[in-house]
Amino acid sequence: MFPFRLLDFSTASLYMSEKVSIVNDLKTAVVLAGSAGLLGALTVPFLLPSIFELIPAEQRTLPLPLPLFCAVLAVQFFIIYGLLALAGLRLARGCHREPAPLLSAIWTKKRPNRFGLPAGLAFGTGILCGLALVGAVVLIKRVFTANAPGGDAPAVLLGRSPGERHGFLR
Repeated sequence: MFPFRLLDFSTASLYMSEKVSIVNDLKTAVVLAGSAGLLGALTVPFLLPSIFELIPAEQRTLPLPLPLFCAVLAVQFFIIYGLLALAGLRLARGCHREPAPLLSAIWTKKRPNRFGLPAGLAFGTGILCGLALVGAVVLIKRVFTANAPGGDAPAVLLGRSPGERHGFLR
């Protein structure tokens, strides 16, 4: 049995030790929003083939060329998630909590407190949840599509489509 008492899971490092300026919170919001915008724009070209399979052929065109569409999406992500991040950071600081200890330590040029363990646990938990999700999707596809007459998993899971259940499709 692993002695969990050796690991310090307390939230003591999550409380602010001093006042953090809005400029430092703005820097943190820019980093978070920039990464969300960049990753959001990078995933669009990979998701488009899957999305285009779900919509009718006449609607499979983008309103802009793909690079411009990705750039506009990145700017939208940056603005929306930047404002949400700034609001969340300021609200957490109003409750005397430290929402981003590593970034705050970088901006104030101080040593971060216990960054490795919480970050490692969060990363490990994310990886395990992702693997569980992928495994569940593979299991559902193998079990339910093998028994479906047309290979349609949702029809097997629901019995009938929503349109059939409400009398729209017969």
